[in-house]
Amino acid sequence: MNLDFFCKTHNILCCAACITKIKGKGNGKHNECDICFIEDIADTKKNLYDINFEYLKEILFLMEEKIHDLKKYNINEIDKKKEELKNQIQTFFTKLRNKINKKEDELLLKVDNKYDELFINEKLIQKNEIYLNNIKKNLEQLNINNNNDWNNKSNLSLLINNSINIEKNIKYVEDLKKK
Repeated sequence: MNLDFFCKTHNILCCAACITKIKGKGNGKHNECDICFIEDIADTKKNLYDINFEYLKEILFLMEEKIHDLKKYNINEIDKKKEELKNQIQTFFTKLRNKINKKEDELLLKVDNKYDELFINEKLIQKNEIYLNNIKKNLEQLNINNNNDWNNKSNLSLLINNSINIEKNIKYVEDLKKK
């Protein structure tokens, strides 16, 4: 069948069977539509063809540009940016962990120093207690020996030795005060 007609309602070419009033076996599909001969619509369709052809050329050009732009920003660039971002995150958390570790070390050292200081103080106390006992003994001896005469040559070395011990004890106590 020849497509000699045009259905304006559906914008489609039709044959004589399509526009007939007789229904059946595909006939009469467009019998209620606005129908014209194809010669009557040819100029309108040619003008639309030219306009649409130019429009499609512009769209094609724009689409090619967009595709080209998209290709510039390809998968490699996306992967590169992903890796850069992951590296930045890792760097940040590495620095953060380093700061936390450093702070932990500082606090542990402070605890060690504090307990070492307490241990030193304990040793110092023990040493001072020993020295204190020596001072008491020396004072008891001096008190006993103080009654002796410094003019007595036999006791003189003992008295001088006691005097030296007193001087040492005084120096030790003065050093303790400074500490």
